[in-house]
Amino acid sequence: MDSAQRGAWSDAIADWGVYMRASGYAETTIYTRTDHVKRVARGLKIDDPWAVTLELLIAWTGSQEWAIETRRSVRASLIGFYDWAVLAGHIEHSPAVSLPKIKARPATPRPCPTDQIRAALERAPERTRLMLRCAFEAGMRRAEISQIHTSDLTRGESGSSLLVHGKGAKLRDIPLNDSLAVALRAACLAGGGWAFPGDDHGHLSAQYVGKLMARALPAHWTAHTLRHAFGSDLLAGGTDLRTIQVLLGHSSVATTQTYTKVPDAAPRAAVNALRARHLGGAA
Repeated sequence: MDSAQRGAWSDAIADWGVYMRASGYAETTIYTRTDHVKRVARGLKIDDPWAVTLELLIAWTGSQEWAIETRRSVRASLIGFYDWAVLAGHIEHSPAVSLPKIKARPATPRPCPTDQIRAALERAPERTRLMLRCAFEAGMRRAEISQIHTSDLTRGESGSSLLVHGKGAKLRDIPLNDSLAVALRAACLAGGGWAFPGDDHGHLSAQYVGKLMARALPAHWTAHTLRHAFGSDLLAGGTDLRTIQVLLGHSSVATTQTYTKVPDAAPRAAVNALRARHLGGAA
């Protein structure tokens, strides 16, 4: 850790992390938010976080070559950090509250092509292959995959299910195909209960799971694009959006729509089917 992150910065960021944890934030969110502020601390090279001004924040963030979503995410982290600082009594007014708003780009589905997924499954090591399967065959996030434990696997009359520890500490049950369920039970048995044992409270970290999956996939494709592929493939197969929403763990169908790509031929097939149903061969 360099000088910009020692002392007041280090203590403040650690205390903010405790506050977020007490507020129920997911560990992945806490890691991302605190990492953003550490990055800003390194860039500003100011020893006192409470001496930072709006002008300094604008000048530094404005000089970064970031994608729109990264810029929006860092802005949210800065606002969260300095809002907490006001609440904790470190400062009277937040220098981040007036950071320029950044308009989001319209979200578009980006499903990893299935031929690329098949190729990745063929060449990936066994552990990584199972991670890829969890994302594509069950629509799971990397953080959800990292926390799979034998105690969350169940089998009922209709088949196997997994209790998923989702974003914002939300739990959801998802069905598993028989092949994936068998593979996960075997991995949990070999891993002492965890499917992917590691140093993060007994399991691998979400970040490391994401790196392993990205390493197995072709360039530009990530673990998250497998969730897009899962949702898009279900939609193409006739699954309704509400069901896909439940499987993906979204709080809103609007979010699910950004994960699901409508097949190119679907609009034409729909209008042709309408004519066939109601007008037949009439001119």
